[in-house]
Amino acid sequence: MTHINVGYADVSQDGIFVTDLESHPEIYHIQLYHYLVVNLGGIKNMKGKSMLETGCGKGGGLNYLATACRPDRIVGVDISTQCVNILEFSSNFY
Repeated sequence: MTHINVGYADVSQDGIFVTDLESHPEIYHIQLYHYLVVNLGGIKNMKGKSMLETGCGKGGGLNYLATACRPDRIVGVDISTQCVNILEFSSNFY
C-alpha cells in the first residue's frame, strides 16, 4: 500500500473518473489527489513550477501528481522517518 490517506469517488458516476488507472488497486486514493489538485485546484500542467507536499507519508500521492502534472521539481516531507527517508519517483509507478 503506497497511499495512506482516504479516497474519493464521484457518486454521480460509477465512482471512478481517473479511467486510465481504473484497475489500479488504490484508485480511490489516487482520485483524491487528482480531484484536489486537477479538478478543484484547476492545475493540469505544472511545467516550470515546483510542488511541495507536507505530510506525504510514503509519497504515493505525490508520485501520482508528479506523473500527472509534470512539475519541474517535487519535494515531499513527513515527520515519520519510517515512511520517508528519500523520495525517489519513477514515471513507471503509474
